Amino acid sequence: AIFLACALALREQLQRVTDGSETAKATVRLGIERLISWIRLIFDSEFDKVELYVMRNVLRFPDGVPENFKRLLDELPSPVEAAPAVDEDVLDAELQVLVTELKRAIDENEALRFRDRAARAHVARVSPLFADDPDITARAEAAVASFAAWRQELDALRARSLELSQRLSADTDNPQATSPT
Repeated sequence: AIFLACALALREQLQRVTDGSETAKATVRLGIERLISWIRLIFDSEFDKVELYVMRNVLRFPDGVPENFKRLLDELPSPVEAAPAVDEDVLDAELQVLVTELKRAIDENEALRFRDRAARAHVARVSPLFADDPDITARAEAAVASFAAWRQELDALRARSLELSQRLSADTDNPQATSPT
């Protein structure tokens, strides 16, 4: 990849240097294509060497191992036999419940985000009006507490939404692992 990037950069540089004649550009293109072909040939031959080394020395099984693997594989139960019987209707009902919970959590999350944005906009509009108010500290503390409660509720809903999303993903990826609730 590095050699190819260098060849492409060389092509670009040489095309800038040429005087613009078609013969010079064709010569540059031909030279660059030869360079790229040569680099690919070297890369392919070197990669073939690495591949042969790995096949002979790294991925080689010692004598007698494949027979042991065959015997072990024959003794393993088939996946169809090992899977517990699963009622599809129960799984579909549970999946529907999870989808409904996830949609509700997403809607609540969006409503809290809207409330959060509205509260921030309101505070930005109203705060200059109360700059000279002596009771501003109490009001500000109440607003901060309300905002903190909203933020905490939003974070809890985000966490619940993430949890439901992960459960839904896990249930759709591996329906046998799901147990009815």
